[in-house]
Formats: sequence, C-alpha cells, structure tokens
Amino acid sequence: MPSPIEKHMDTRTTDGPTPKRIALARFHDGKAKANWGGRGTSLALAGLLASRSNTELVQPINGEFITAGFGEFTRVDKLKVRCRYAPNYVRKARPVMPTRPFPRVLEYADRILLTNHRNARAQSIVESISECDEFWMNGEGDFIMGYSGTLWRSLIMMAIAQRLGKPTVLVNSILSARGDGTAEPSVIDGVGSVLEKCSAIIYRDPVSLELSRKWFPQLSASWLPDALFGWSEWNNVVGSSYSPDTEGLPLSVQSLLRESDRIISISGSSVMREWSQLREQRISSFVQNLIANQFQPVMVATSDEDAWLERVAVANQVPFVPANVPLKSGMQLLSASQAFVSGRYHPSILSACVGTPLVTFGSNSHKTLSLLQVLGKDDPVCYPTFDEQTSVELLTDATLTAARSASDYRDELQGQARRCAAILRQGLESTVLF
Repeated sequence: MPSPIEKHMDTRTTDGPTPKRIALARFHDGKAKANWGGRGTSLALAGLLASRSNTELVQPINGEFITAGFGEFTRVDKLKVRCRYAPNYVRKARPVMPTRPFPRVLEYADRILLTNHRNARAQSIVESISECDEFWMNGEGDFIMGYSGTLWRSLIMMAIAQRLGKPTVLVNSILSARGDGTAEPSVIDGVGSVLEKCSAIIYRDPVSLELSRKWFPQLSASWLPDALFGWSEWNNVVGSSYSPDTEGLPLSVQSLLRESDRIISISGSSVMREWSQLREQRISSFVQNLIANQFQPVMVATSDEDAWLERVAVANQVPFVPANVPLKSGMQLLSASQAFVSGRYHPSILSACVGTPLVTFGSNSHKTLSLLQVLGKDDPVCYPTFDEQTSVELLTDATLTAARSASDYRDELQGQARRCAAILRQGLESTVLF
C-alpha cells in the first residue's frame, strides 16, 4: 500500500522527451496584492515558460498561498515559539523572535504531506503540484535572509514538490541580506536545505549570485535578468488619452498625458510602507522643487503599501494614481514621463522597458542598486530614502538631470532592457533539469 507521499508521486514512464506541465508558484493576479511588480513579473514569467519548446501547460499557484498561509504553521506552533521566547522579556532582552524554525522546514513539509487531515488550502497545493511534471518557484523579492512568513511558505512548497519527486527550480529570485546588511544564520541554513535539492537555481541579478556562492558554495547556481524585462519586446507605442490604453488612470492624469511633456512619476519603497510626518515633509519639499522647475509631479502607488502617498498628493495638489490600475495604463504613464523616481524594483524595470530614465532610492535589500548594474550602469547610484534629510537635495538634482536629458537616453535604455530580455529568453530555453 503506498504511503501518503508515494500516492502523490508521478510514476509515469516515457520513451523520450514529452511536453512538460509546469506548476508555477507565487503567481500574482492582484488578489494577494495589487502591486505592479508581483503582477507584472509573474505574468511575464508565465509567458516565458509557456513559450519554451518543451512546455505543454503552465499551471499557476496563486500568490495568496504565500501571503495567507495554508496551515503550514499552526497556532500551537506559534504559541510554542512565544513561550520559548518569553524568558527574554524577563531578562529584558530583545533579540529578534525566531518566528519560524527554518532549519526544520523539511520536517514541516513532511508534516503536511503525511497528515490525513490537510486543510483545503494545503490540499489544493499538494494536488496542484502532484498533477504537474515540474515545480518552478517564482522567488521574486522573497529570499531575503530574515524571519519571513512568506519565505517560510515558499520553502515549504518547494520542499513538498521535492518530496513528491518533482524537479524543482528557484527562478526569478533575489538572494539578499536584510536592508541593514544582516542575515539570520538559521534562515540561511533552512534555505540551503531546500536549495540543495533543487534541479536549477536561477537568481535575477549578479549580486544575488555572489551571495549564493558565499552562503552556499557547494551549490551550482546562475543568474538571468528578471522576467519582467520580457515586456520590453512589446510594441510600447504611447496610446491616446481616454482610451483602453489608459483605462483606470484618474482623469486628471489622462489630461496630463494629453497636454504635458514634463511629467515626473514618483513611487515609494519597500522600506517606506506607511505615512509619517517627516516623510511627508521631505517628499513635499522634493515635489515642490520639481514644480518650481516647471515639471509636473505625479504620485504613483505601484504597491498597496504606497497608498499613503495619496496624502502627499493631496497636500501638494498633484495627481495620485492607485496601485490597482491596469499594468498597460501604468506603462503608458511611465512612457509619458521624463523620469521615474522610485525605490521599487519591478516598476523601475517597467520604466526601463519603455525607455524612461530611472532615479532610484533605497529599499529593503540590494535590489535597486543591482538593477542599475544589470542595466549596464558604469557608476550606479542608489540615493537615500525620504527618511533622510539629505535625500531631498540629492534626489532633486538627480531627477532634474535625468528629466532634462531623457530624450538622449531613451533608446539606449530601452535597448539595454531588450538585450536583457533576449538573454533571459535564451537562458530559460536552454535550462536543463536533472
């Protein structure tokens, strides 16, 4: 009689290569988050995998499983963690609470597979993985070495696929220390225990690959440009206002698209997730500097976490664009902008895809700086966030310089994005799983 794990394993035999059914995990369709990055890069990756010559089907596993969980860590587990941590409060110590036992990630994956009482979400994941030939985890910005529930769940899903005998790929992924430069050793251990069983490890930038060689020197890995570069190959002709190309943009912004050639779009950062008075004051000073130089700022929430930028927009009487606009409309706005100022990784890639100059500031990892390296910048600069007073003058000077010379660099920037797309497409096509 087969074990609970064996009954889900694929025992088919074949006399030769056959088209593969790929389970693509962490596919964002806006249900988990409305952010441009997750929606764009997961859709682009699905398209790239579907276009591979040996792909029959790409079956998405929605990003909601990563953000909301599937019983992989129960309330009892959480209570045990808190009880073990409680003595720190008695001693008035405040180390980081180990919210997940990363070195035991394989054990927790087995626990899901071996139980006869999975919840509906876990059952759905196991069935989706069981029905496919390969499991590809879209790592995106999740593999930052800190205690993260989303990273934990990504690893659990990868481990389930491995236990079911599915070739497993980590693709389109960062690997990074936290924003302060530190990394949890136990998280590194847990990640390594899963990565060592992968059939391929493909990061999205060279800095991630360097860290992989440092933390996991025994593992073979590579890097390819982010999947979202694939969209640079599209025909990004700027459409007209009040059309399907701009659907969802506020009418004030549609009017600007028609009348102004001095738009500068401004987004947020993964380390500026909420309003503070100082942030508003500094961004307002930046916005007013742009207005004083006859530019038209537009505040753009490229993620749900940027929604507080609406307060800044209202205070400065400039337009605000919410995160849930269609991506095509967002790209139209970027195309019409003279510069894009952001600490967001994927929206900055979209900006490069349409040839709009980037001015980047800090985030929760090396991602914005490494993006400039991927784009071939000889002297990449990532400016401080609006949590620092120096950011106002630095970003003002950099933005005005970029906007005033935008026409000189659009073709070059878009050409570099398209070269990244070609490397990416060739690399994924030639990826051979063992």
